[in-house]
Amino acid sequence: MLPERQINLGLIDFLTGINNRRYFDERLPKEISHSRRYQKSLSCLFIGIDCFEQYKKSYGYINGDKILKQVAQKIWRGLRTTDIVGRYNEEEFVVLLIEADIDRARSVAERIQQNIQNQQIELEGQAIEITISIGVSDAQQLEKNDHCPKSLGELMLATADRALKNAKQIGRNQVKCMPLSA
Repeated sequence: MLPERQINLGLIDFLTGINNRRYFDERLPKEISHSRRYQKSLSCLFIGIDCFEQYKKSYGYINGDKILKQVAQKIWRGLRTTDIVGRYNEEEFVVLLIEADIDRARSVAERIQQNIQNQQIELEGQAIEITISIGVSDAQQLEKNDHCPKSLGELMLATADRALKNAKQIGRNQVKCMPLSA
């Protein structure tokens, strides 16, 4: 049996210091179950750093890592201790907002988006403005669609990801909720 420290280290993204995708994937069904049992709201944010590949090409991988660390910390600081944040892949993060409906989730997402936009990062002697796009989904709205073959967790992630892609396609640096908001 592995010591608890080793188990916990396997659930943390070493670069950013936040939870990793494995941790998030383990918590998602538990939080959905809790949300259903106690009839509490649950929302998902899918967050992508805009133009991240361009930053890495222009400033290098080390500076790309600096961007990831700072964005992760800004996201984490914008959440309650009960919320769950994880690094989902290279430049995307995912958040579960516990007991937050779609309106609260949109408000949290907009605050995080603005906080990151207002923060400049120093890279190679230049102050760089970083922006993010965020897609939002809500478990209760999605659960009304009971003919969907996917699990609610998969549906929440896919819906928030689709909203994120829409936000990036129509100009980046914004929050979009599914069903798509104007």
